Amino acid sequence: MHEAHHHKVITLLRRALLGLAVAGIGGTAAELIMLRHWDGAEQLVPWAALAVMSALVGVVVARPTGSVLKVARVIALVAACSGAYGLIGHAEANFHAGPLDAVYGPKWATMTSAARWWTAGTGGVGPSPPLAPAILTQIALSIFFATHAYPRADVVEMVADDFARS
Repeated sequence: MHEAHHHKVITLLRRALLGLAVAGIGGTAAELIMLRHWDGAEQLVPWAALAVMSALVGVVVARPTGSVLKVARVIALVAACSGAYGLIGHAEANFHAGPLDAVYGPKWATMTSAARWWTAGTGGVGPSPPLAPAILTQIALSIFFATHAYPRADVVEMVADDFARS
């Protein structure tokens, strides 16, 4: 009985993580549409990541075999890296916009390198929201952890039999 309850909780958590991934995918797609985030190859990176992660969720739900789950975890980690790439890209774009800023522009050249990067990375200057790409990492890690240590098929059948008997 205890193992059956444990399995039920784990299943609920897996579904919740996949649900968070789906919500993140939908919300991020909506935000990218509102921002018209499709000018050039770099702005298509999050779209590709969302498409891949959508497919991952579908495959994980439809066919959670050992090989599918292993591939899903690897792809999820690569997608998480795309979020990190976006964080760096946004901070860099803001950094280059610093000299043009009304407040920081006049003093940009006199600021230390660390102060300029901090200002750019925290959104003090520039047009790019510095933390927006982090949602890709969150979505990818939700998928990664939802597929981590997935129960073997024989264990799932054993637990299902326990449910049927109780």
